Amino acid sequence: MLTVTDLRVGSVGPFTFEIAPGERVGLVGDSGSGKSLTALAIMGLLPDHLEATGSICFEGQELLGMRDRDLRQLPLAMVFQEPMTALDPLQKVPGFNRFPHQLSGGQRQRALIEMAMARKPKLLICDEPTTALDPRTQEEILSDIASVTDNQDTALLFISHDQKVVERLCDRVVHIGEMTTPDLSLPPTPTLGEPVITLDHVTKTYRGVTALDDVSLTVREGERLGIIGGSGSGKSTLLKLLTGLIKPTSGTVTVSRRFHMVFQDPKSSLNPRMPVWKIVAEGGGTREEAERVLREVGIDGVERYPRDFSGGQRQRISLARAVVGKPEILLADEAVSALDATSRAQVLELIQRVTRDMTLVFVSHDMDVVKHLCPTVAVLQDGKLVDSGETSKVLSRYGTPSAATP
Repeated sequence: MLTVTDLRVGSVGPFTFEIAPGERVGLVGDSGSGKSLTALAIMGLLPDHLEATGSICFEGQELLGMRDRDLRQLPLAMVFQEPMTALDPLQKVPGFNRFPHQLSGGQRQRALIEMAMARKPKLLICDEPTTALDPRTQEEILSDIASVTDNQDTALLFISHDQKVVERLCDRVVHIGEMTTPDLSLPPTPTLGEPVITLDHVTKTYRGVTALDDVSLTVREGERLGIIGGSGSGKSTLLKLLTGLIKPTSGTVTVSRRFHMVFQDPKSSLNPRMPVWKIVAEGGGTREEAERVLREVGIDGVERYPRDFSGGQRQRISLARAVVGKPEILLADEAVSALDATSRAQVLELIQRVTRDMTLVFVSHDMDVVKHLCPTVAVLQDGKLVDSGETSKVLSRYGTPSAATP
């Protein structure tokens, strides 16, 4: 049904693979290997400055060079890696009756998947659709994808850097580049000072929906606190309260130090019209400092623009912007969820270094990441703070990776 032959996009490729009707094929590779560019080439969504060569044939029709109008008539659908940029910010999401910015990352991704499935496509392309989701929500999404491909005889191209997820879902795996899994060292125990973040009986509601319910929490100077919880548990809402982007419905939020934040969706937080060195320098550094930090996070080509980088690379740029100004508090919302194992280890190592003299609040659904980075942890469930304390003791009470959703 789909035949890709000697496909080159910019400097990546060539790629050759086939997908039969109803077959589920996984495309696996590290960040920057060309996985997302391959999907965009199939859908005719490549940026104007990138040219694809080779052949992409779908049901006997050559897609490269096809008019957009004709391409949109084909039974193809795609789920993007960053749902915030794919949903209209001015329209409420059906089923939730809320705007995209009022939903968690997992809720936004589920809405996007439902929209793609509604088209009943013959080929569904999923670009890292479960990367930023907690384990329980990830299982639900994978089950939904498997169900729709079986029930509607829909072929699937599933793109991921997670080999285990792909092997569970797909009939066959196509590899791009080399996959590595570096080890992470445990962080040193920090010396804690006075409280720098305090939440006192904080509640936040959105039109009758309670996102946070009577949460009290204290973070001390030098502490590295992990916050875990399932999709919709209130993690992102808590961070927005700390930044002042939203105000509590009741209770008080106090942040007494200079902070910077790394957002979950890097594409939506990077200016597409600025070269990356300028984006990073916005964080409070000179060009030389910006270029130095970019090198530390593994980014070359400082004159290039965000569109020239993969999702994982854009997150590293976002992190570089956050740390270049040396804030006293770093707030991170799923900062490594979209990265492959190699990039994740590099970014976590950087976070460990820069937070030795800082306070860190690190939101994640990945307990392995939290336990390697944060000596203390707080657990959110349905907007409530259900547990907190020393990471090893708290996580031992849940015992499995799904503890992010106790």
